Amino acid sequence: MKKTLVIAALLALLFLIPLAAAKTTMFVPAVDNSGNGVLTTVTADVKAGTGKEFVYIEPFISLETQQSSKTAATVAAKQAGVNKNDFDIFFEVIANAQVVDGPSGGGALALLAYAEYSKKTIRSDLSVTGTINQDGSIGPVGGIFGKAQAASKKGIKVLLIPRNQKVQNGVDLTSYAPANWGMQVIEASNLTKVIEYAATAAGSRISAVADNVKPLNLTKISTSGAAGGLKEIAEKELARVQKLAGGLADGVVKNNSLESIGNAKEMLSKGYYYSSANTLFITGISIESFNGKNESKAQLAKQLSGLESQVNNTRFAKKNLNNFEWITGAQMRFYWAREKLGSIRQLIEANNADAAAQEISVAKSWLNAASGMNKIGAAISGEEFDELRLRNYANLLLQKAEQSNPALSQEAMQHLVYARAEFGESAYLAAAFDAVFTASFTAPAGNASYAKPLFEEYGDFAKTVWPQVYFGHALYNSQEFERTGDGESEENAVKLAGLSYALKQVVEDVPAEARKPYVAPAMPAANGSNPIEGINTVAPGGSVGQNDSRQISVQVQTLPKKEAAGLLSQKNLVALSLLLVIACVVAMIFLLKNKKPAGQEKLAWSSREKLEKAEEMLLEGKISEKTFEHLLSKYKNTVEKTSRVAKARKKRR
Repeated sequence: MKKTLVIAALLALLFLIPLAAAKTTMFVPAVDNSGNGVLTTVTADVKAGTGKEFVYIEPFISLETQQSSKTAATVAAKQAGVNKNDFDIFFEVIANAQVVDGPSGGGALALLAYAEYSKKTIRSDLSVTGTINQDGSIGPVGGIFGKAQAASKKGIKVLLIPRNQKVQNGVDLTSYAPANWGMQVIEASNLTKVIEYAATAAGSRISAVADNVKPLNLTKISTSGAAGGLKEIAEKELARVQKLAGGLADGVVKNNSLESIGNAKEMLSKGYYYSSANTLFITGISIESFNGKNESKAQLAKQLSGLESQVNNTRFAKKNLNNFEWITGAQMRFYWAREKLGSIRQLIEANNADAAAQEISVAKSWLNAASGMNKIGAAISGEEFDELRLRNYANLLLQKAEQSNPALSQEAMQHLVYARAEFGESAYLAAAFDAVFTASFTAPAGNASYAKPLFEEYGDFAKTVWPQVYFGHALYNSQEFERTGDGESEENAVKLAGLSYALKQVVEDVPAEARKPYVAPAMPAANGSNPIEGINTVAPGGSVGQNDSRQISVQVQTLPKKEAAGLLSQKNLVALSLLLVIACVVAMIFLLKNKKPAGQEKLAWSSREKLEKAEEMLLEGKISEKTFEHLLSKYKNTVEKTSRVAKARKKRR
């Protein structure tokens, strides 16, 4: 009897071991460095714990994947009806290539986490692509056509994609994929839908019903004259995109383009100028990408050469206190476009015509927008200023951006890259604006200053350009969320509202900052003390003092009139005159004794003198910001070492 019980216990243990080790795994599509679709293997495992998330990625993708895992675990636990803090969840992401789109796996991570929390099985032939938002909605991603193609080759029979992304590469994937790849593609708006579809039997066909979305109907806003130039830009873009759409053959791309154009017209008529221009910008890119997907390597290289020529020949109007927002906006888009040229060349070399055509269209559109904004700014007169005076102010904002943990957001990190490039080339206002973008797009959703935008706040931005139109875009996104339930729109509304207030502060600061004299980064004096006491300066990459680097503290002592008059009495004047005569005689004797032979010059400057000369040349515009930074790093250590030696010698005396 005992022997029978032992055998039964062993059999039970053997049965329980695989259950205890059970994990949920899914093939998840991604995009590699060349823009091609690839499959990653993602596994989730839940154990009793304290609510922690652990992510192992091979090879490393980005910090956004870690951030996505946190959101995925939180949303999935809520959906499963469990307390997340009772468990630890482990995610493992394995790819056979260097993938680049970290956040697009958020929807898949959420489904895997739900399966683990709820102990439910999901169909083995299903996959998901899309971001995950805090409200459980599935957000848009790129490269869906390549991802779908890669998934079909792996035997996936159902691919769930974000809503409104079924049209890719000029085809409707919901009809194209079943006919050509034997795979069903379904749009899923949120995690609830994803779970519903994942619960169906493997091999079965899903009967999906499209969401019923109301037509776009916006509340009218009154955009002030300061931002009126953007209406002109939107109208020109409307004419251009309508012409592009007119050249398309009848089909899904043309139908979608015409729908977007209709929405852009609605935005334009209701005062949402930036929203309209942005919609047309995206629509134009979609059409041009579709038209250029079959272009040869030589044709794409020729277009890239044209962009490079346009970049090299771009010149900007002089900034003044009335036009600086327009010129700064133009410079930002110029840098955004220029930053893309390297990646475009790589895509062309990799024979990825689809991605190269899209990036070329993006860069071209940004350069055209920069040209239009520069033209508007050039026509506005006002008090001119030397932008070097804004260097320390921009550097302070750049440091704040670097401290905001931008790596958690791909978009924020990209703006930080732009800001660094702009600062390095003395485009200080553009750097300041992009630094604010970085900090705003990294800010946590719970931040009190980042709240849902309200229509009654719109008037606060009437005297500005970019803060006004970005707040208008926030209002548009807020209404879009109410219309579609899209969590991405709600998140954008909150971020854009915060960005608007942050940029408004910068715009209000500029006049005062532009009138301040420039104070170069302080160097230690020979005795180790600061040569400019009471003045805070910020060197690039340096640390910010306790006080605001924009404040200059100067102590002035005023003497009473009687005391001042006493100092200038006749007796004092005679004594002062004698002292001056003696000083002149001593100076003459010194010069005669130390007079150099004719033609003999000083053979070498000290490191301190070299730095001082570099500052003069920077102020005169004879060297670039990058050159100055190089010289500063080259000689600063020598100066500091000399200062320490001098200080030590002084102590020994």
